[in-house]
Amino acid sequence: MSKFGGQVKAIEQKLAELNSSDRQEIEPLLEESKNTFETVQYDCLGCKICYPSEVTNFLSEAYPEVELEPDGCATDDIFVEERVGWPPFPGNYNNFRFEAPIAICTLNSKELMNKVSDLQSPHISIVGTMNTENLGIERIIKNIATNPNIRFLILCGEDSEQKIGHLPGQSFVSFFENGVDSEKMRIIGAKGKRPILKNVDIGSINQIKEQIKLINLVGCSDLRKIEKAINECAGQNIPAFEGSIHMSAGIEKIQANCPPPLKLDPSGYFVIYPDKDKNLITVEHYANNGVLNKIVEGRDIGSIYSTIIENNLISKLDHASYLGKELAKADEFLRVGTPFVQDKAQDPDLVPPPLEESTNNCKSKKCC
Repeated sequence: MSKFGGQVKAIEQKLAELNSSDRQEIEPLLEESKNTFETVQYDCLGCKICYPSEVTNFLSEAYPEVELEPDGCATDDIFVEERVGWPPFPGNYNNFRFEAPIAICTLNSKELMNKVSDLQSPHISIVGTMNTENLGIERIIKNIATNPNIRFLILCGEDSEQKIGHLPGQSFVSFFENGVDSEKMRIIGAKGKRPILKNVDIGSINQIKEQIKLINLVGCSDLRKIEKAINECAGQNIPAFEGSIHMSAGIEKIQANCPPPLKLDPSGYFVIYPDKDKNLITVEHYANNGVLNKIVEGRDIGSIYSTIIENNLISKLDHASYLGKELAKADEFLRVGTPFVQDKAQDPDLVPPPLEESTNNCKSKKCC
C-alpha cells in the first residue's frame, strides 16, 4: 500500500484545487478505486502496484496539461528501439510466416499464445501478447502495418478485469471502433489506464484500420473457437493490402534462380547409400583424387550432417546445400519408399554412375 501513496496523494492534492462540482464527481471514483487496489493483485501483469485508471483518465481528460504518471507500466520496456527488418519492434511473440494473412494477440495470456502457436497453422503470421493500452497497442500497430500481407487480427484471451488495470483488449477494440482524438491521440471510448498513442501518427492509424479486419474474441480462451476463426479468415483468401502504405519494413523479395554448376569442394565429395534392409544411411567421403577416406553411418540425417561438419569434411556452402538435399532424399526413401537416385557427383569419372538418370527441373547436372 505504501507504493500507492505518492499517486493517491497527487490525485487528492489535485482534487483540492478543483471546484466543488468536479470534486463531487471524482471523489467517489477515487474512493472506489482505493478500496479495490488495497486487496487485489491486478491480473493484467500481476503487478503488485497499479494506479486507478478511472480517476487518472478523468483528470487527464479534464486537465490535459497535467501529467499524473509516466506513459508506460513499470514492467514495460519503454526504451525499446525500432530495428531494420520485420517485425520492427521486439516483443513477447512467436513469428511464423511473413506472407501469412493472420496476426493473433492473446492479450495477457502467454500460455494461450503458446497453445495457439502449437497449432502450426500456415495461415498465421505472428502470435503474441499485449499487456498495456498505449505502448502495447503502438507496437502492434507498427509490427502489423509494416506487413501488408496481414489482413486479420484475432484479439483473444482474458483482458484485465479490474477497473484500475490497463484493459488493453477493451482499449484496442475501441481503437478499431472509434479511432483516436486526432489532437490528443487518445483512443475514443477506451477505459484503460492511459490509452494515449504518442508514438504513432495518423497516417499509420488510417492504414492499419483500412488494412486490418479485427476479429473480437476478447474473453475467449477456447482453442477450438480460435482455430475456427483462423480457418474462417483464411477461407476468405484476401490478397495483400494494396492501399496507401504508410509504414514499410523494406523487405526485399529475391527471385530464386537455377544454381550454376557446382565447383569442386577442396574437402572432397560424397556418395550416399540408403540401406533399406538395415534402415541406415551410409555416406562415403572421397578425396578429390578418388580415394575413400571416411564413412559416416547413421539414421538421423541431422546427426549425419553434424558429424560431417565436426570432421571438417565439407567447406563450401553450395556443397553443404547439396548434401542436405541428398540426405533428405535418402531419408524419404527409407521412410516412404520414394526412389532414391543421388544427383551426379562432380566428376563422373570419380563416382560410380547411378542406376538411372536423375531428373529435375534444372538444366545443370553437375553436382558434388
